[in-house]
Amino acid sequence: MKLTVLGNYGPYPPAGGACSSYFIEAGGLKILIDMGSGSLAELQKKHSLFDLDVIILTHLHFDHMGEIQLLKYAYSSAGQVKKPLLMMPDSPQDMYSQVADKRFEIHIVKDGMKCSLSGVNFDFMEVPHPFMCYAVSIAHGGSRLVFSADTSDSSALIRFAENADLFLIDACLLERDKKKASLHFTVKEACELGRAAKRTLLTHFSPRYSKDEIASEVCFGAELSEKGREYKF
Repeated sequence: MKLTVLGNYGPYPPAGGACSSYFIEAGGLKILIDMGSGSLAELQKKHSLFDLDVIILTHLHFDHMGEIQLLKYAYSSAGQVKKPLLMMPDSPQDMYSQVADKRFEIHIVKDGMKCSLSGVNFDFMEVPHPFMCYAVSIAHGGSRLVFSADTSDSSALIRFAENADLFLIDACLLERDKKKASLHFTVKEACELGRAAKRTLLTHFSPRYSKDEIASEVCFGAELSEKGREYKF
């Protein structure tokens, strides 16, 4: 399996950055998890918009799905033939109605849902967030990637990510800004959770912080994700 980080910021990108989006190649499938701002431009540096097999939207906040609407424009203007499988929650209903479209084969994600395509196994677990949101596991050929999506609840996520070859986890906050009602993990919390997996890759950085500030809280062997970098596992 191979992961390419297309965007790793939220809830908005800094100059030259992009919001959450991750391109995975497994079992001959081209899989896109989330489509934050800047993701389509990053994807086209090495790949075609028209070769996508599976698109997963973990939740319907704009920094994770804003460019799905632009992909519709691309498909319409090019006379799209191939229909990607689009897996996403159906809540909030108004947002779902804006995204759902005949250009995609729609599959509604539910908590505990499992499915398989071309020998690639997908598992979903609902995680607490203001919008309905799902962590996702993708496994093929003995390798497994887990993406936390956006959340600050670690209870079930530790078990979900246990022994994953690569754990991609939300690390949006620094310790100084952690509050009881925070909606994201701090960098330190994400690193601690990452001990459940074989390798931890931090993402969803806040552009409020410098890279040095973020790096200062990294521990337990976790790594900062890098836009444009490929990770094989």
